[in-house]
Amino acid sequence: MSHALTPNTENPPAGSILIVDDQTDVLRLLAAMLSIGGYEPLEAASGAEAGELLRANPASVVMALIDWHMPVMNGKVTVDLLRSISPELPCVMMSGYFGKTIAEIVSQPGVVGALSKPFGLHELCDTIHTCARRGSKPVVCSCGKRRNDANAAGAS
Repeated sequence: MSHALTPNTENPPAGSILIVDDQTDVLRLLAAMLSIGGYEPLEAASGAEAGELLRANPASVVMALIDWHMPVMNGKVTVDLLRSISPELPCVMMSGYFGKTIAEIVSQPGVVGALSKPFGLHELCDTIHTCARRGSKPVVCSCGKRRNDANAAGAS
C-alpha cells in the first residue's frame, strides 16, 4: 500500500528529534523512519551519549524519543539528565514492555507520551506530531491505537 510510507507530517516540529536506544538496529530503523516522516533524527546509543549530544545542540533538539529499558542509564534517568540540560524538552518513552502501567510512565516529569513497540511509521509520526501540539498532555500509542490514561492504566 502506497500510503504506508506517506504519514501526515503537516507542520512537523522544526529541529532535531533525539533518539535514545541501546539497540543499534532499532536506533537505525527509528532514524530512517523519522527521515521518511520528514523529521531530522539525532542518534544516541545511551543516556550518557544523549546528554552529550543535547549539550552540543541544545537549541536544535525539539523532542526526545527514549527507550525505557537500557543498561546503565534507564529511560527515567535519561529523561532526568536531558531535562537537567534542557528543562522544557518533551520526552516520549518507548518500550516493548514498560513493566509499569503506561499511566505511571507518562506521569513522570517531562514525559509527554509513550509508544509501545513494535509501532509503525504512522504511529511514530502521529505521536510526535500530537505531542508537539499538545505540549504537556500525555499521548499514549499502543499497537496503533491511542488510549486515554484510564484505559492505559489497566493495560499490561
